[in-house]
Amino acid sequence: EGDVFEGLRKRLRGGKGTIRKRKSDYLTYAIIDAIVDMYFTIMEQIGADIESLQDRIMDNPKPESVQSLHLLRQDVILLKKSVWPLRELVNNFQRIES
Repeated sequence: EGDVFEGLRKRLRGGKGTIRKRKSDYLTYAIIDAIVDMYFTIMEQIGADIESLQDRIMDNPKPESVQSLHLLRQDVILLKKSVWPLRELVNNFQRIES
């Protein structure tokens, strides 16, 4: 949670490391990398939620579990919709490079 770009800002403000010494393409890479890291964190949390829900359903199935499953499914759909434009952006960069 929090600001996905805070670490990047600190690196820029500090003036240390590769980020200040490289060209703008490296900054673009660093931005995309921060976003991808955030998505992995979200996916790990969703995975943990799925395991927890699965355990609850197997131990004691209840109608509330169906609603929890539905909400979790919506989270996965939202994540997919959020990731798709980033995938397209990366593909465009790859085409430019080749």
